[in-house]
Amino acid sequence: MQKILIVDDESKIRRLYRSLLTAEGFEVFEAEKSQRANEILNKEEVDLILLDLALPDFNGDQLHKKIKKKSGKPKVIVASVYSVDKQRIRIPDADGYFDKSEGTDVLLSRIESVFRSSGSKAKALHTIPLFWPFISDKVVDAISEVLKTRWVGEGPLVRRVEETFQSMFKIPHAVAVNSCTSALHLAYILAGVHEGDEVITTPLTCYATVTPVLYQKAKPVFADIIPGTLNIDPISIHKKITNKTKAIVVVHWGGDPCNMDEIGAIARERGIPIIEDAAHALGATYHERPIGGLSDFTCFSFQAIKHITTADGGMLATLSKERAEKAGKLRWYGIDRNFHGDLYEKFKIEELGYKYHMNDLTAAMLLAQLEDLQKVLNRRKQIVDRYRDALKEIDGIELLWKQNDRESANWLFNVLVDRRDDFQKKLASKGIETSLVHVRLDVYPILGGNRQNLPGMDQVEPRYLALPLHNHLTDEDVEFVIQTIREGW
Repeated sequence: MQKILIVDDESKIRRLYRSLLTAEGFEVFEAEKSQRANEILNKEEVDLILLDLALPDFNGDQLHKKIKKKSGKPKVIVASVYSVDKQRIRIPDADGYFDKSEGTDVLLSRIESVFRSSGSKAKALHTIPLFWPFISDKVVDAISEVLKTRWVGEGPLVRRVEETFQSMFKIPHAVAVNSCTSALHLAYILAGVHEGDEVITTPLTCYATVTPVLYQKAKPVFADIIPGTLNIDPISIHKKITNKTKAIVVVHWGGDPCNMDEIGAIARERGIPIIEDAAHALGATYHERPIGGLSDFTCFSFQAIKHITTADGGMLATLSKERAEKAGKLRWYGIDRNFHGDLYEKFKIEELGYKYHMNDLTAAMLLAQLEDLQKVLNRRKQIVDRYRDALKEIDGIELLWKQNDRESANWLFNVLVDRRDDFQKKLASKGIETSLVHVRLDVYPILGGNRQNLPGMDQVEPRYLALPLHNHLTDEDVEFVIQTIREGW
């Protein structure tokens, strides 16, 4: 069992760290002052110290210097402080740094990084996960305010978040719903997809893309993908069109926009509506235009692991006011909630509707999350840029294409890798999660259960893989992933 010494004059901090680290399987010691810390160090073979620089009996940097005179053990992570002119004070040869405002998850990551750099054989404190939900600091207050009102169901905040979404992404009309799957279902209904019709889409997507096609008793038809982007191939779309085709559904895989010019031209030529599944693509742009205002319908997701989350939630964007109004009715059983008058008139339901509406609690959370979206996107791009720069010349790894006429939302960072099983095992041995995220849909029994003739999909099937990408990744985490890959597999 590894031993950690907490040296901090704040008892509540010591209790917090003790609870956290004990749960992670460490033996923990505490010291309020340097004198007590020295006593412990004389008796115990401590592996790591969490050291507050601002100790009451003398400066923490003096204790740090005494420790460093030894053979390099224990390692020291310094809780850095600020001088009177608000400049961060750091000790140059500390093994790691930690700002107490960063939170315990960051502290665990720093501890793990220090053990990794020292070649420790101890198991990882936690994995570097593939996903980690982003929750803005503003969310708790936003939800609390709603709970003080009488509107917890669909109320004024739902309309406010629709208007905010329209403004942010230059979308003519937005309809808030309880999931992207619900948004897709409404889009299929509004596009006129019925029993016996065909819907062309990609085989590389979440099953939720085609689930509502089955609700409509229609048939998903899979077009091939482009190996360099993992997105649907316009040439294959054109070949798959029949007189039964009622919609073309594109998925911006990983947040990288599809070739919308070519797809749009095909759709206009044949008079077929386009539905964009933009679950991965919040904040992406194509020819400097935000995804959401390009096609007949675009569907967004705020599910747990998306860029920003409301635990579950979705948004349907459409270019048509008439379709937006109809979607607003269909999301609430077919009832027009904006109608004010005789109840018998209000409840003259003419078409089957659903319980797909968003509520004000979800809307409040989404409004708060949207305020931080650009920060989320900026950090994800920073991580992706570092991955691309570091991995571009490593044998056995092929990067997906980077296209200058579009900006990815960077929901996934995918690579094509040789000997994928060995690669995943190597990274897993270091606590790094990887995943295919989704597998080709044509092998699902409910969708036929047989690999279709899709050469592009066949080519990438044994090679595509996603690396960790989220806003909880530290720079140290990213560098550790890169270094682990550089070691080979």
